Amino acid sequence: MKTTILKYITPPKKKKVSKIEDIKKPPLFIKPIARPSDYRLLVCMLLSAVIALLLAPKLIVPTYNYQPGDIAKHNIWAPQDFSVEDTETSEKRKTQKAESVLSVYDFNSQADDELEKRIMSAFDVMRAALEKYPKQARTPFAGEHKPQLQTLLKIQISDKDFNLLEKRKFKKEIEDYLIELVFPLTQREIVISKEQLFKERGRGIALRDVHTGEETIVDDFSSLINLKEAQKLLKRDARNILKNVRLDVRRTLINLATQLIEPTITFNKIETNGRKAAAVQEISPLYYNVKKGEIIVREGAKISESALVKLKAITSLEVKRNILWALVGYFLLSFLSLHILYRFTLNHLNRTSLSVITQRDFIFLSVIIIFSFLVIKFSITSAKVFSKGSTALPLESYFYTIPFAFTAIVVSAVLSPQIAVISAILVSILFCFLLDNRFTFFIFSFISAIAAAQEVSQSRERKTIIRAGLIVGAVNAVLILSFHLISGEILRIEILISMGFGFLGGVLSAVLATGIIPIIEILFNYSTNIKMLELADLNQPVLRQLLITAPGTYHHSILVGILAEAAAEAINANPLLARVSSYYHDIGKIKKPLYFVENQKEGENKHDKLLPTMSSLILTTHVKDGGEIAKQHRLGKPIQDIISQHHGTSVITYFYQKAKEMQDGSGQPISEKDFRYPGPKPQTKEAGIVMLADAVQATSKTLSDPTPARIQGMVQRIINNIFVDGQLDECELTLKDLHLIAENFIRILNGIFHSRIEYPDTAEKETNGKDLDKKPAKTDSDRSASDKTDGEKDLGRIGIAKSRNKSSVTG
Repeated sequence: MKTTILKYITPPKKKKVSKIEDIKKPPLFIKPIARPSDYRLLVCMLLSAVIALLLAPKLIVPTYNYQPGDIAKHNIWAPQDFSVEDTETSEKRKTQKAESVLSVYDFNSQADDELEKRIMSAFDVMRAALEKYPKQARTPFAGEHKPQLQTLLKIQISDKDFNLLEKRKFKKEIEDYLIELVFPLTQREIVISKEQLFKERGRGIALRDVHTGEETIVDDFSSLINLKEAQKLLKRDARNILKNVRLDVRRTLINLATQLIEPTITFNKIETNGRKAAAVQEISPLYYNVKKGEIIVREGAKISESALVKLKAITSLEVKRNILWALVGYFLLSFLSLHILYRFTLNHLNRTSLSVITQRDFIFLSVIIIFSFLVIKFSITSAKVFSKGSTALPLESYFYTIPFAFTAIVVSAVLSPQIAVISAILVSILFCFLLDNRFTFFIFSFISAIAAAQEVSQSRERKTIIRAGLIVGAVNAVLILSFHLISGEILRIEILISMGFGFLGGVLSAVLATGIIPIIEILFNYSTNIKMLELADLNQPVLRQLLITAPGTYHHSILVGILAEAAAEAINANPLLARVSSYYHDIGKIKKPLYFVENQKEGENKHDKLLPTMSSLILTTHVKDGGEIAKQHRLGKPIQDIISQHHGTSVITYFYQKAKEMQDGSGQPISEKDFRYPGPKPQTKEAGIVMLADAVQATSKTLSDPTPARIQGMVQRIINNIFVDGQLDECELTLKDLHLIAENFIRILNGIFHSRIEYPDTAEKETNGKDLDKKPAKTDSDRSASDKTDGEKDLGRIGIAKSRNKSSVTG
């Protein structure tokens, strides 16, 4: 016979509403977003704008992926009259014209006379200065006149060489030797380097006399020498000319003559560039004048260079004509699609499996959709590059390698399969536009996304995502085969290659999702099922610390996890989240373990020496400490929320009643608010389940004789008290859910407190004492006063105290 779990249900007490004057208003200059709907509208508009920018350049511009020599697939007409410059041909003609201009070199035909006059003038000045220089002068002659000689000769002179010239008094004989050395070489055609001239070999140079302006075309460079060759010739001639000259004078003359040799032919860069620029100006640009309706390319004809120029011009015309309105149009399309899909999700999807979309979820969905578009656009570009390099396969075959299912895998693993399917609809629609409205790719991407979302909906390990990628790849291959069968293409090698590309696309989706999901878990503080399984490992550092520091709390948490998981499975909540969060819900007790009864030794209670208010403060602090530890170890926001909500705003009744008993008549009244947990109340089903499991498991230890009837009564009373206290008002647990939760609690507790037979003494010998600890539960008559006192303390720990008329619960 089915029993009624909730016998007495009274409506929860209404909270007192604060006065309007007590509400602190923000400054006038601060205008926050008033409602969450306003925030979502703003995010939706921003996302629509980004999608429009990504789509518009591709949607409004007709793309012609032709190369010279390709065969046109259809006729292309000019949409309007236009003129287009063949810039490539024009640039080629200008380059050819510029290269045909000869480089200009200046030739100094009077270099020998100029150098002779310079040497004679310099020596005359030095001799005259030396005659006038006083013998008793304080400063040496070199210090004053050496810079002057360097300026006149336009060379650098060492002190040693100048002192020798001064000692020889700049004799005419030295001057004549110097002129005789350099004069023959100044009559030669000397260049700085022949490397520049070698570039002009085969077409010649324009040699212009700087004095007469006459030009000659020189294409034979054999008579030209460079500076190094001229210096070698000078040193060779010096052996004969200076053979009767003293060695020190000979050395000085060679040093001076070597520096006096200058190039007689120099490159005139300014004149050359000027002539090339003038020649380029003579070339007029090549324009094609196209009339509206003129056929640019005929179907089946080869694409020529001129036709390709005209096709590019048509693309440019479409951009200039439609870009603004296209942006507006596709912004409206994106916004309308997002808004309708969101409204449908909010109003029609099953809320038990689809939690309310938060601001964090909106930001995550916006980021992942934009990232998906960038990945798809990059993949499309890469496919076109590969297609140009190989003409064996059509471009559509390469598109099958694009990871369409990537978004669905990520969203399904992080949020839910329902939201993944909704996002897949949006991505598939917009992706269809990216590929020039090819409906087959909408079907292809959407079906593969649905398959991916389904396969990872209950992912319990990371290899599940890879397996989902393999399944999606197989689905892709079947879809591709069906497309080709519909079009009548059978038994072609291209079909098998395209199917292989489709399979590769599914695998790439899984690989990309596997790499990006851990990053999302860190950036957005999400806790996926995979991360939950990692946290469920009892060797996690936090749980090991809890086991060592607070073993009673550790054992209590494990049992709460068992209760919560079973209850969550019964009401279609998240059993993994319920179990894992139960393991961590009391980690705040690590800091003060001995102040909690499950960790205390027999007869020792630290609260006996404390005031009730202080004891209450210590107990409530474990919620805050638990949140800080969870945040420090990055346990994820869902677990952090459940830690802060697992007591709600319930009253610590044991110490509240104790404080009232200790109050004398003259003292201030005791406020119940001082003995309540800070909250908030449970916001999700899983948080409510953990609250109920925590209270039921703690209270179950106080049962003197845990018979099935007593366990059922205890569970009914605890759940009813928590419900009446209003602790479940803000979560989505229904009365039917509470009934199923109670049934599962009772079933598991009956298994834990099952009765055992008492073994005789002979059995002890046979079992070597292994079952000595297995004794039957104590009856009421067996329990001592101290046992009953300990039971009351256990009740007080969770906020339950017995009274004649009512029971109060903290949760």
